[in-house]
Amino acid sequence: MRTPSGEITGYYTEFWHLWAKVNSHKIKFLAGDYTQSIDFINDGVADFHSGLFVNKAREKMYLFSNSFDNIDNGLFYLKDQLPVSRLTDSERMLVGIHPQHGPINYIKKMYPNIKLVLIDDSERMIEALLANRVNTLIGEVPFIQAKIEEMRLQGFIDLADEPVTSNIISAMVLNKNRKMIDLINEGIKNIPEKALRDLERKWLPNKKNYFNRINKGDDTLLSISELSYLESLKPLSVGIDPNWAPIEYFENGEHHGISSDYLRILSRVLNQKLAPNTIDTWEEVLNKAKKKEIDILPAVTKRDANSHFLNYSKSYASVALAVVVKRHTTSLQTADDLDMYRVGVTRNTAIHEILMEKYSHVKLVLFDKQQSGLDLLMANEIEVSIGNLAMLI
Repeated sequence: MRTPSGEITGYYTEFWHLWAKVNSHKIKFLAGDYTQSIDFINDGVADFHSGLFVNKAREKMYLFSNSFDNIDNGLFYLKDQLPVSRLTDSERMLVGIHPQHGPINYIKKMYPNIKLVLIDDSERMIEALLANRVNTLIGEVPFIQAKIEEMRLQGFIDLADEPVTSNIISAMVLNKNRKMIDLINEGIKNIPEKALRDLERKWLPNKKNYFNRINKGDDTLLSISELSYLESLKPLSVGIDPNWAPIEYFENGEHHGISSDYLRILSRVLNQKLAPNTIDTWEEVLNKAKKKEIDILPAVTKRDANSHFLNYSKSYASVALAVVVKRHTTSLQTADDLDMYRVGVTRNTAIHEILMEKYSHVKLVLFDKQQSGLDLLMANEIEVSIGNLAMLI
């Protein structure tokens, strides 16, 4: 944007001024609309673009720097309607979106039941929402919020809790200009992180800032190098226990449970795509993890048997185990009494390992699903089932 005196200003402008100052470079800005700014790059008039989304189409022609910002694409709805928390709440609704908006192909592929209404102007999209011609709309959060304020509709339209997607912003150069990208990246790394955070607070006081986005104190802030490392990774594959409700499980091919909520937050905070694998059994999940075919297991009990191929994070939840018997089974008082019974347990779990190590004399009946233990108990094929209390109640 321009000041009343005609000077180009804004967050990205000041970011690149800071970059130039720290690295002793001279910098000049050329103003233009989107098409003109791309032409500046293609024609060699400008050395690099100040900031654009990275996508596959652009990567065919251009190189991108390390990112320095991210912009959420959000879901907006009328406040007098039922609250909308995430995109799946809009299934079978009419959702307004610009036909050139970045996430449109992703939404079509991942959410085929959502009915997209193409509207090529943000103001007309908001008017369509007000007139109930669409139930929700999708757009870049800062841009749509600014347009809502401009139309003085802050009291009428709300933003869903969960972003639809989050796009990282990087400088862009022609793909033959590798030296320029190296120069830009090295310069970004040289900027003091406090200066970056101060700049974000100045221009983006109400936004979860990029360099502050996982910060709970400076000691936990990811460095630029760490952010760059995350960006260099391919989508991380995630191994899910398909039958460990309510911790994690699959239903109609979708990942549900406590771990799914943590993964959604982690994916958004780190701006990293996390892709759950649909695998039939936990045993298969562990085997793939051993072969390094899976990057993350979001919900796993720390076990000595797995420590040679898994590194563990700090714990974020605890799960109680329960011993289930039929009524009137009075002789079971302590773990030492288990050798009197056939004991059902899910294979390759922590409790399976404990029983094998400490109570090797117990007659174990192994199964892949916790529910199988209850079924076997009711069928009198076992006398005791041990498992996750949250699933058993």
